[in-house]
Amino acid sequence: MTKNVIVVDEQGNEYGATYPKRAKGLVKNGRARFIDENKICLACPPNEFLEDKMNDNINNQETQETATEKASLYTMDHCMSQIALIQAQTAYINEAFAQLSTVRSEGPGDIGAQERARALGEIVKCRETTNQKLLEFYAKMYEDLRASNSNVLTEAQNSLLHISDKIAEYCCEDDTCSALKEIAAMIMALAEQAIKN
Repeated sequence: MTKNVIVVDEQGNEYGATYPKRAKGLVKNGRARFIDENKICLACPPNEFLEDKMNDNINNQETQETATEKASLYTMDHCMSQIALIQAQTAYINEAFAQLSTVRSEGPGDIGAQERARALGEIVKCRETTNQKLLEFYAKMYEDLRASNSNVLTEAQNSLLHISDKIAEYCCEDDTCSALKEIAAMIMALAEQAIKN
């Protein structure tokens, strides 16, 4: 769908174009009137064209939804699987050794062979540096996730303790009070188990 309805004010100032459905909505609500098949006149022109803001809001909402989806990807299991992948990536070392074994020296003064060997060593060194940085990143992410889960558990425990105190404060029968406290303890145990998993 394209913006093919021109928007103008009483003085003929053009504000841009809008979608036909939006134009019909403006006319229906008494905020504009059709002056041509593809042109509407606003009853009260805006200080700024609000449709651009509406599109920005839609884009921001999509960005937030995407961020939420990505956040759900980053779990402790994700960190551990990425660390395992880094650990399993050894093909570049084997390839460097294979390349190094093909380097033939023509004698003690063969600078070309020495430079090829040094270049292969630098490639492996750079790749290992990258792996170390990735491992540091995932280790930090893992610690942050663990701390976050611990905070959630602490908040849940505090909430349950508060509820338990309120139950004890308002409970008249001992059996009911102890049953509710037992339920709160079971919920806390389940929360701890869920966070550990």
